[in-house]
Amino acid sequence: MVDLAEFLGTVLRNVTHARVIGDLFSRDVSLQYQKDPLLVDFPVPRLEIKEASVQLRFAVNAIERRQAAPAELAAPIVREQAARLADEIRREWIAASPEREAILKLLAEKGVDPDKQWPAAIERAALEPKALEAALAGRPAALVRNIRAALNALLLADAALRKLLARRAGVQALREQVRTKATAMAERLVAEVLAAREAFARQALTVDVAVTRKELGEVPEALLSQITVVAEIRNYEWSETGEAEGKPLGRLRPA
Repeated sequence: MVDLAEFLGTVLRNVTHARVIGDLFSRDVSLQYQKDPLLVDFPVPRLEIKEASVQLRFAVNAIERRQAAPAELAAPIVREQAARLADEIRREWIAASPEREAILKLLAEKGVDPDKQWPAAIERAALEPKALEAALAGRPAALVRNIRAALNALLLADAALRKLLARRAGVQALREQVRTKATAMAERLVAEVLAAREAFARQALTVDVAVTRKELGEVPEALLSQITVVAEIRNYEWSETGEAEGKPLGRLRPA
């Protein structure tokens, strides 16, 4: 027994995978053509899948309403928000600081990678189950405390780092900024998770279907359903959209 959405997704994924396999084969052939003095002037063959039509027969076993735990819905949102907050801190507290080089040197000496360790620490703090559930129920204080504690541990617990960060604004001002950022992240997080929960509830029905030959052989013809899926493969390519901290930014655009 499988979920209809998963079944259709697998079919579409396999169609795309077939295109990938074809492109990999064309790449290998192109290398052979390049080495051959005669074939080098020939066009490299490449098969494109413009459209795929698949007719599926299945029987509906049951229709159920799925349940999602808060952490399940929150995880991708927390990950994005943690990365956003870590990036804010890097830009505002490090990149814009006159002590930038000294701060980066100190972090490197301590083996701290802000790109990985900061978002991960914030994410762990925000995903603590009891605090998250309380925040979603309208009591965000524990969630704010968790995020604030994570930021304090990352930025203010080490005396040398705290001294460098506070040289322009002062320690108390930094603590206030930490509190403000923790509160803002908690508010954004709660709003987005609640919105995700509402969206999930609207799409929570799952259709359990029989699709194998053995399963369908035991189902009366009158109870069989049929669906035709027509898929068109669309090509995308990477294009640069600018730079951030000296690194090129790119995004996929339709070719």
